[in-house]
Amino acid sequence: MKVATLLRYPLFLEGRRFFDPARLADALYEERFDVAVVDFGYYQELKDIKDYSDAQVIFVDLYFDPLHLRRALEVGDYYFLYEEPLRIKEQIEYLRRKFYGGRIFRYKDLFFDKNKSKLYKGNREIPLTKAERELLSLLTSQDVVRYDDVVGDVVSTKDSLKVLIVRLRKLGFEIASLKNVGYRVVKEVKK
Repeated sequence: MKVATLLRYPLFLEGRRFFDPARLADALYEERFDVAVVDFGYYQELKDIKDYSDAQVIFVDLYFDPLHLRRALEVGDYYFLYEEPLRIKEQIEYLRRKFYGGRIFRYKDLFFDKNKSKLYKGNREIPLTKAERELLSLLTSQDVVRYDDVVGDVVSTKDSLKVLIVRLRKLGFEIASLKNVGYRVVKEVKK
C-alpha cells in the first residue's frame, strides 16, 4: 500500500514523505497513493484534495478543535492528534487490510477494484465494457477461469472470449491460455 505523508512533526510512519503541499498534490495527481497522512496546518493548500485523488486522507492536528474536526472530515476521511501515533498506525493497517484484503487486485501498475468493477492505471480510470469487467472480475478472483464459466454467461462464443482476452492483454495483464481448459492471470514475480 502506498502511503504519502506531509507532516510538520515526526510520526515515524512508513511511506513517502513530502515537505511541500504542492509536491504532495502533484504526486497524488500523478501517482496512485492509497493513503495520505497530512498535517491539518496544510488544510488550506489541500482542501481540494479529493478533486484529484481518491486516496484516503488522514488529517493530523496538534490539539483537538471542533472546527478543525469538521473541516478535516469535510475534505478528508479521518482526524487524529499527533499524540495518538498508535491509533494512526492502526488506522493505516486497517486500511491496508481493507484495500488488499481481497477488494483491490493489483497487477503491475494496474488496479482493479472488484467492488466497483473499475480498472485504474495510476490515477486514471480505464474504461471497460460490461463483458470486460465481468471477465476481469472472474480472472482476479479465481485461479483458473474455465471456458464453461464464461461462454454463455459473459460472452456468447469462444471467439468473443478471445477478443476480450486480447484486449485485457493490451491493457497490461499477462494472461495464460490453458489448452482445452480456459485462462488464468500469470502471477507477478516479486523482485
